[in-house]
Amino acid sequence: MASDAPAVSGARPQWRTFFTEFVKAPRKVASPLASSRLMVEQLLAPVDWSSIRTVVEYGPGTGSFTQVILDRLGSATRLIAVESETGLARHLSASIADPRLIVVNRCALDIGTIVQDLKTDRPDLIVSGLPFSSLPDTDRARLIAQSAALLAQEGHFLAYQVRRAIEPHLAANFRSVVQRYEWRNLPPCHLYWCANQP
Repeated sequence: MASDAPAVSGARPQWRTFFTEFVKAPRKVASPLASSRLMVEQLLAPVDWSSIRTVVEYGPGTGSFTQVILDRLGSATRLIAVESETGLARHLSASIADPRLIVVNRCALDIGTIVQDLKTDRPDLIVSGLPFSSLPDTDRARLIAQSAALLAQEGHFLAYQVRRAIEPHLAANFRSVVQRYEWRNLPPCHLYWCANQP
C-alpha cells in the first residue's frame, strides 16, 4: 500500500484513535464518534460503482467510509484518502491493507497537487467528511471550487455535515445539489449529493 503517512506497529482500536484525535483538534475532526454504518450506506447508495475509476476521500478519519468504498470498487481503481491529522492517517495506513488505497497525510486544499503528483486520472467521485463549518470561509470556498473543477465531467461530490455552512458554496459550484437529513447518526448530519451535470 502506498502512503505518505509514517508507518506504525500495531493499530489502536478505532474508537480510541478517533476520540484521541478529536481531543487534539476538535475543530478539524469535528466529532468524537465515527460515522454510523447507516449513514455511510445512505450517502453512498446512489453511486454507480461500475463507472468509478478514481475516488478521493477528504478526512477519512479511521476509515468508516474508506472500507465500504473499497468493498464496492473494482480491482483496477484507486482510492486517495487525504487526511491532515497524522494520528488518523497512521491508523488508516495500519488498519487497511489494500493496494488500491493511497493514504496521503496532507491538507485537502492541496488536492490539485496531490492528484498531479500521483499522476492519476481526474476523480469520478469525491467523498468529504471534513467539517466545512470549522474552516475559514475563504478556505471553504476554495476547496469546494477546486473539487468541482477537478472532478471528471460526469463526476460527483458527496459530503456529510453537522452544520449547513457548505450549502452556498455547493450552490455556487455545482449545477445539481440534492440534500437530505440523516437522523441515524451521532450527531445527525446533512447529506449532500452534487454534480456538474444537471
